[in-house]
Amino acid sequence: MLSGTTIIPTIPAHDIERAKRFYVDMLGFQPQETMSDGGVIFETRTGSRFIVYPSEFAGTAEHTVASFIVDDIESNRKLLNRLLENTGFLIEEANGAQSAFDLMRSNAPDLVLMDVRMPVMDGLEATRTLRRREGDGPRTPVIALTAGARPEDLEQCLAAGMDAYLTKPYTQALLRDMIVRWA
Repeated sequence: MLSGTTIIPTIPAHDIERAKRFYVDMLGFQPQETMSDGGVIFETRTGSRFIVYPSEFAGTAEHTVASFIVDDIESNRKLLNRLLENTGFLIEEANGAQSAFDLMRSNAPDLVLMDVRMPVMDGLEATRTLRRREGDGPRTPVIALTAGARPEDLEQCLAAGMDAYLTKPYTQALLRDMIVRWA
């Protein structure tokens, strides 16, 4: 079983059995353990581990969640804001990695929604930079938002230090579940 200090990235799924078949049959990842909440721990070919969990397990946030949306495309930020309106989450926007780091000097987010593909500094490098800056201190959850759905894309996100992964297009319910789970 997992220790209390182990951080393993998570991926929500509305149909856990279908998701398990996808990760095994299509991507060749092997299930390692089924958890009491119905989540399944998988291991990638490079040894990274992640959990696919039933999205209805996420529940509700116990406090107001301060989230940073980091995306270089304004329409993507507006869409995320629209998906998250009326949720009670506090949203700050950053049009790139440097803008996000500037915001973090005055506001510590509960989590970061990070686009993976951005100019100047992509989301992978931004996450690696964030992890170096955090050192041994508290770790800010980073949720990757990406159109990349190949096994290599997932493995790159995990290797960069991202905690969770959502592929575009995602639904409001999956986005909300992911935020609540990590907040």
